[in-house]
Amino acid sequence: MTSPSVSSLPPASRSSALGDWLGALLAWALVALLCYMALDPPRALEADASGQRFSAARAGAVIQNLMGDLGPHPSGSPEASLVADRIREHLEWLGYIPKEQQTLAAGPSGTVAEVRNVMARRSGTEQGPVILCVAHYDSVWAGPGVADDMAGVATLLETARAVIEGPRGRLPVVFLFTDAEEDGLVGAAGFSQHPLMEDVGVVLNLEARGGSGPSYMFETGYGNRWWMEQYGAAVKTPTANSLSAEIYARMPNDTDFSIFRDAGLPGFNFAFIEDFDVYHTPLDDLSRLSPDSLQHHGDQMLALVQRLSNLTELPDRFGREKGVFFSVAGGLLVRYGQVFAFWAALSALIVALLGVRRAELHGASTWSQVGRGCLWLVVMLIAPAVLGTLVQSVLQGARGQAPLWRVTAAGAHCITAGVLGLTWLSVLRVPGQRSCMKAGNPEHRIASLSRLARMSGCAAMMIAVAVVGPEAHGAPGVGRGTGVQAHDDAHSHRPHSAAGHPGLASFSSPRAARNTSAGRFSFVVVADTQANGAKTSLNGRDDISLVGAQIVSDIRRLRDAPGLVIFPGDLVGVGNLKTFRDWDQATRIFSRGHPITKGDRRLMVPGNHDLPGRAATNGDWQKEFSWLPDSQEVPDITTVDPDDTIKGIDQMDYYYDIKVNRNDLRFISVTTDRDYLEGERHKPGVPSRYGGGVLGGQPTAIDWFQSVMALDSTKNKDHVFVMTHHPITSSPFDNLGHNGNPPGGTAGEWWKSIAGTNRDLDSIAAAALFTGHMHMYQPSRPDPHSDTSEVIIGTGGGNSEGVRHRRVFGFMEVTVQGPNVSTRFYGDANGRDRLGRYRFTDILDEYIIAADGGLPQGELALYQFTRHKKQEDSSKSILSKGHELNFHGGAKVVRDRQRGDVLELTGNGFVDAKALGDNNLSVLRDLTIELAAKARSLDQDQSTINNVLVAFGDADAALTTGGGVNTQHPNDEMGNYAYILSYAADGHLRLAWEYFDDPTIKAKPQMVTVRSTAPVDDPRAWHDIRVERDAETMRVRFAVDGEQLGEPVAFERLPTGAGAGSLYLGASADGGAGAGNFAGSIDAVRISSAEVSVQ
Repeated sequence: MTSPSVSSLPPASRSSALGDWLGALLAWALVALLCYMALDPPRALEADASGQRFSAARAGAVIQNLMGDLGPHPSGSPEASLVADRIREHLEWLGYIPKEQQTLAAGPSGTVAEVRNVMARRSGTEQGPVILCVAHYDSVWAGPGVADDMAGVATLLETARAVIEGPRGRLPVVFLFTDAEEDGLVGAAGFSQHPLMEDVGVVLNLEARGGSGPSYMFETGYGNRWWMEQYGAAVKTPTANSLSAEIYARMPNDTDFSIFRDAGLPGFNFAFIEDFDVYHTPLDDLSRLSPDSLQHHGDQMLALVQRLSNLTELPDRFGREKGVFFSVAGGLLVRYGQVFAFWAALSALIVALLGVRRAELHGASTWSQVGRGCLWLVVMLIAPAVLGTLVQSVLQGARGQAPLWRVTAAGAHCITAGVLGLTWLSVLRVPGQRSCMKAGNPEHRIASLSRLARMSGCAAMMIAVAVVGPEAHGAPGVGRGTGVQAHDDAHSHRPHSAAGHPGLASFSSPRAARNTSAGRFSFVVVADTQANGAKTSLNGRDDISLVGAQIVSDIRRLRDAPGLVIFPGDLVGVGNLKTFRDWDQATRIFSRGHPITKGDRRLMVPGNHDLPGRAATNGDWQKEFSWLPDSQEVPDITTVDPDDTIKGIDQMDYYYDIKVNRNDLRFISVTTDRDYLEGERHKPGVPSRYGGGVLGGQPTAIDWFQSVMALDSTKNKDHVFVMTHHPITSSPFDNLGHNGNPPGGTAGEWWKSIAGTNRDLDSIAAAALFTGHMHMYQPSRPDPHSDTSEVIIGTGGGNSEGVRHRRVFGFMEVTVQGPNVSTRFYGDANGRDRLGRYRFTDILDEYIIAADGGLPQGELALYQFTRHKKQEDSSKSILSKGHELNFHGGAKVVRDRQRGDVLELTGNGFVDAKALGDNNLSVLRDLTIELAAKARSLDQDQSTINNVLVAFGDADAALTTGGGVNTQHPNDEMGNYAYILSYAADGHLRLAWEYFDDPTIKAKPQMVTVRSTAPVDDPRAWHDIRVERDAETMRVRFAVDGEQLGEPVAFERLPTGAGAGSLYLGASADGGAGAGNFAGSIDAVRISSAEVSVQ
């Protein structure tokens, strides 16, 4: 039997149904209005308010004093340090004795940083658990952070003032101002290791995710019923509900409170979240902060501090029962326990089952009606939230608070109103249904039973909610900040969706978003911190000390505190025990343990200045730097006896392992500066095959290194990094100042052991070799047969030398994340200021050491010429650095009738793209060069490479410290040419490059020249030229105007070195004799690291 519809019922029944609907709507409107009225924060008090009360005006003045003219003050910045200083000064002015905690800490997301927490204590009349009040003083980079969280800081300081002016409580109160919350709760994590943490009994935390609105108590700790009783008794204008706490607990956001909550501490977390568009933006300034919201912050904080500090005792950290609570108009906080909620739900279930049974006995289609009742509840949940959003938008828009489409509604309160309306419909109208049934009218009886069945379904749904989420079923919601957000947060804290709660789709908390750096490990590399003579650049005895000291300071400012700081030699000017101690003291800040690496974070290898020819220096090194590892004894693979072992020199030849998340890393130190056993100075440049100074009779370091590289434990590492002092590509040649056993550059045994290309060894390739000695910055992959990088990072303070545009000071940060290894070089883009100071905070270069799936290939540079504009690389590739071209001689951009704007070269002019990061244009394997060219004339000299169109490399004479003559590094492999594309005198195209393949001391690079088998038809006309070097087939292919030019030409050797070069157009070097200048026009130059060009 089916139940009749409402339209088929008698007039009395239709009137009753209409009354039901009107009653539900009236109930919803009434409760919604009451909830809305409950959400208005109290009015702000002026500065002349009683000293024992909280005043938003006084707190606002505190914000002004703390901020001054400061803007963003992220953790680690000078501005953040200044804010911390001002907090400390304000606490002293109030009469407190502030203390600081400076420590290295790791947040729950894996972010590691050095933090500075400031705290002050108000002792109680008795000993007991501490009431801990928390706010963070750092901001994001994007905005000044007045609401988030200088408002919280000022609230604590004004509360601290009011606490002093009032009577002393029984229990102590500590005010904690944390650092690095925005970086992943690092400051709070650091405090969790403080001895005071053991005394904490309850935590009160302040946050913000907007600039206005009531201060919601949106999160509590575990077992919160007793604590909510205290909250309700203390606070006059509570704004809290357990539904928000339940939703928030299931979201992936965090605040500092999370650290304490996860430690089992109870507490309260407050935030105002309206006017969301200011959050983490430059708009977050004092003009957008609501004084009323600040007042509500302070009223609740002060009231709780006063009540809790006067209790005779606090319960255990872990409470036993959860509470159900919600606030309504008039300052009322309704609260009851989980036990009561359970019995109420059980009673409702029994009533619902009885209703279904009664309807079934009277012949109604009960189960279909129960299903309709469930659907009815869903409608009543969604519809009020949508309607509430519209009403809320109109109300707040009329008040001028925000554009209508960006206003959030009191969705949870509207849901509550709908549920209460449904309850009214289901319960208050039951007597009417009973009267209809008693009247005996069968139609009335059937209609009543049908409605009763629907009501029973609704009740069943509510009971299910109660059983699944015992805190959620009776709560009136989370307040005005819970509707659908139309505004997308462009910064690190993004709203998360509360799945399964219609109308709450973007409830967002003020917690810090999970840091995506989890699994990431970083370390810093810088060499040659020495200055001249016996001084060190760190001990403050000469002007260059500004370099080393500032580098140490700026390393500390990195977002992620480095797990290691690596110094590849020449720590001091002249090594002895005193200079070593000076250096140790100057870098002592890095001796503090890191959560991952533990212990001292400094790893060093000596350089030639550290071991100045005296055997005793070895002992001085080992004595002062005793924390460095001893050399490990390993099986010697260089002998025929399988039982032979080998060991290097302690504190010089060693390896150091780190396992961070899923990254297993090994760092290997090998010294290239040795004394002979007899005390005679070993000529550096390669690890010695002789004894080890005062230790006597130690085996060779290179044999030890090869044996370490062959270990299974090394082969199983995710990444291996090697550090030594002398670069491979600048050490095999005469006049270096360190003549002796030559390593032979990339052709020598030393490099082949590092790069894994030594066919006689069963070993692997290192990810990178970090060196110094040359006072410049230069990353490169000098060997076409290996992805191993050699990174010269001698930028710590020694007199600048080497390639001119690489003569910089600074340091390199290396980041390891899974298979990816990348670097950033930090320097000073502007040089010294007028006081002679440096700031090494500018990222001057980024370089990829290793990448998942192999190193990236593709377009590297694209130069298209336009008059009256800067001539910059217009490539869109992620590999491109966008270097600007520098014009020399008669080079200029002119208008060509055929091609438009082109580069014109008169025969003595040229263009270069010199920049610190131009190393990415050094291509040693697959290469494609594309350009358009028109020669005006061709140099007929056949003895040299002339008529150069494109080149990457440098003449050896360019690697000089001055005077135009290279007396220090002649024939250096660093300056090899990776490619030179030119016209021959007879119109053939030529591609040339250099390689090194001779380990003797005075070897010079060898030149490979590949010439097209056919000439270009009329080079004096415009031609589109394309040249491909295929490293797999060892062939070069030439094409002109889309047609192959002759046959592919074979070659036998790929280029090596070429790390110090630069890109040239129209010449092969900086002009002058032998530069091979081109006379003509060039257009649309594209360089690609692949044999197939980018289309």
